[in-house]
Amino acid sequence: MIYYPYSQSIINDLAAGHVELGFAVSILAPSATVRVHTGVGEVVIGGHVYLGLGSLGSISPSKANGGTSPYDITLSLALIDSSMLALALNERMVDSLVRIIMFTYSDDGKVRNTAVTFAGKITSSSAVTGDENTVNYSCANELEGWQQSSSWRYTEDSHLLRYPNDHCFRYVGEMSERTIMWGSRQDAPPFIYGSS
Repeated sequence: MIYYPYSQSIINDLAAGHVELGFAVSILAPSATVRVHTGVGEVVIGGHVYLGLGSLGSISPSKANGGTSPYDITLSLALIDSSMLALALNERMVDSLVRIIMFTYSDDGKVRNTAVTFAGKITSSSAVTGDENTVNYSCANELEGWQQSSSWRYTEDSHLLRYPNDHCFRYVGEMSERTIMWGSRQDAPPFIYGSS
């Protein structure tokens, strides 16, 4: 999901005549969190170290339209060694959470400002082998989850799976069949207005 609006500090950086810009990717993989960025060397963002991939990594352009429809991006990683390709493919990356952070940095390499530009999860992975081995991860933004139906229902059984001692939906089945007569004497005791 694209996050708008950006903070004023990053907008000021982007409006400057010359800006050093980079993108960092954080993937919460099952075995460990992967943190890389599009430059070279190490950068520290939010107290975490991101390793530079340089030309070995790429992020496809996003096609966000500013609406609420989901869109995909592709993260690519070029791997020279086939054993690293096998290692990357054996990791169960589908459904891993992904965040892409845009950052600006100063001439000395220190990060100035950051903005989350994408948040979602990996939906599929593929590999291209040959002269250059490449792993591609397709990622869908958070809006993709809104199109999936929930397995949770407003029933006693569904609620007890989440909250074992809470029986708040015990009478839902009966209530849907019952006739409700609002303000009738047979449903409630009469109200007495005035002093008691």
